[in-house]
Amino acid sequence: MTAWSPVPGLEASVDGEDAAMFRGDGELAPAPWRAAEMRLYPLVTADPEVYEAAVTLVREALEVLRSRCGSVAELTLVSASEVVDHCPSAHTAAALGVDPGTALDAARAVRWRELTAAAAGGPPVSTVDGRR
Repeated sequence: MTAWSPVPGLEASVDGEDAAMFRGDGELAPAPWRAAEMRLYPLVTADPEVYEAAVTLVREALEVLRSRCGSVAELTLVSASEVVDHCPSAHTAAALGVDPGTALDAARAVRWRELTAAAAGGPPVSTVDGRR
């Protein structure tokens, strides 16, 4: 199965395990968040400038999520405008064709991994910005 991509003409596969994110104990994370990450990865070869803009926006959205969402419940309830409106690169990324909603969902996937690792008492996970 292929899914919509944030760049016209580029689709991403979201079959099988790629469609769901697994925690160490096998619990599923919200599939749309993982699918958003999977849609962004192919951009690195298709259009590096757009990929860089997307990663920058994901990083900014992640910082906002870290400051506003201390639990998975908060992560699921925060609105797109509450996050994207605080991302300096949102307009530039959107002008290049990056869907801010896709970048936000990718950031949610990273934050979800951070929160669930912490809740499970496991080691911190690596993130898009290299922090542990």
